[in-house]
Amino acid sequence: MKNELTILSVVVVCVIALTLVLTSVNVIAENNSNESNNSFNRDNNKSNMTFGRCVVESVKIRQTCYKENQNISKECANIANSSRDKEQAKKCLSNYKKSKGDCKNSFKEAKTTCIQVYKPNFWERMWHVFD
Repeated sequence: MKNELTILSVVVVCVIALTLVLTSVNVIAENNSNESNNSFNRDNNKSNMTFGRCVVESVKIRQTCYKENQNISKECANIANSSRDKEQAKKCLSNYKKSKGDCKNSFKEAKTTCIQVYKPNFWERMWHVFD
């Protein structure tokens, strides 16, 4: 009988803990959805930058960098092919790879900056849940 009461009390405590966790997750999700619904009105205001927006801006910059480097590489390859200069074609390829690596590195740096500046830590998120 005593073992059954112990098991029952452990189950009750687990159910209560699970209920609290699910409730806090629900509150966090509601707050995030409210913020995303209001974000349409604040897109032009950079002071309202969030972690997600910061990463999106970084991705846009990276994609632009890739496209520019790809266009430059195509032009370089076309010139090398028209003059049938294999050395120049190899240089074009190596320059393209190097510039692509530079784009990746700049994106990683921007993302790191976003994390350091805009991503709230766990306790800040919990504080805002109970505001």
